[in-house]
Order: sequence, then structure tokens, then C-alpha cells
Amino acid sequence: MAGSRAALDATLRALVRRTFRFDAAPPELLALGAPALARLLDAPDSVFFDDEMDWRDYGGNRRQALAAFAEADLARVLAAIKRRKWPDARVVLSGVGLVRDARLVPVLARAYAGGDPLTRAAAVEQLGGQRHPLATATVERALRDRSSDVRRAATRALAQLKQPKNRARNSSED
Repeated sequence: MAGSRAALDATLRALVRRTFRFDAAPPELLALGAPALARLLDAPDSVFFDDEMDWRDYGGNRRQALAAFAEADLARVLAAIKRRKWPDARVVLSGVGLVRDARLVPVLARAYAGGDPLTRAAAVEQLGGQRHPLATATVERALRDRSSDVRRAATRALAQLKQPKNRARNSSED
């Protein structure tokens, strides 16, 4: 078991260090299946990144990897998150909210309502890609947030919401 985990970690580490978007993830990432998803959800950052500088450089790639699994099978990812009892803020910061799916809107809205400024800003940015009345209402409320970072995120999200559907998806960033 330890040997297979080490091999999985080495494979994931190499993939997570590659730059890609979740909707164009390397096929070999998704081919790793449930064990890779579990490792991405559970492993400490030190498994993937040697130091804090690596985390800053490559942490977005880990978020993109988790979002790739969510894009492929959101129900499975949400079930795995539920088993782990993740708070809404952790879901937002994990990158899963990058996926455009109405099932994520309540999670993102709750994270906005109860989060710190970093979480609120991330939740609002991710809501910008959703076509849902609750997403729009939350983004509009965020325009009046006490944090200037959240208000800036809301402005970007509102612009995304107003774009035609196909352009909003192609212009979203992590």
C-alpha cells in the first residue's frame, strides 16, 4: 500500500506542477480515478509542494486538478466532500466552485455569507460563472461588501454574468 501511495503521489506531483485549466486537464489525471481524487482532497500540501514558494506557484494547479475531477463527475466529488464534512469555505478555496453547475451555487452563496474576505472574494468570483438567480443576487449584494477586495471581485463577477454564455466560460480564470 505504501509503495502504491508513493507512486500515486509522484504521479500527482508531476501532474499538479503542470499548468492546465480544469476543462482541459491532462487525460492521465482523470485516468488515475478515485484514488487520485481522494489524495488531492486529503493530502497535506507538503505531498505536492516542497515549500511555501512552490505552493504559491503551483497551488492554483492543485485547484485546477480538483476542479477537473468535479467537471468530470461533480456528484462523486460532492459526495466525497460531504463524507469529509468540509465547510463551504474549504469547498470554495479548493477550486471545485470553478465548475459551472447549479448544485454549487448554494455552497458558494453560503461561503460568501459566512466567510472571511478572502473566501468571500473567491466565492463571488466563482459565482460569476453561474447562471442562477441566487448567484446574481449574491454578486449584487457583494457590490456593497465592506471589503474592497470583495467589491472588486463582485465587479469582475458581474461583468462575467453579463457576458454571453460561451464567452463567460472561456474567459474565466483561477
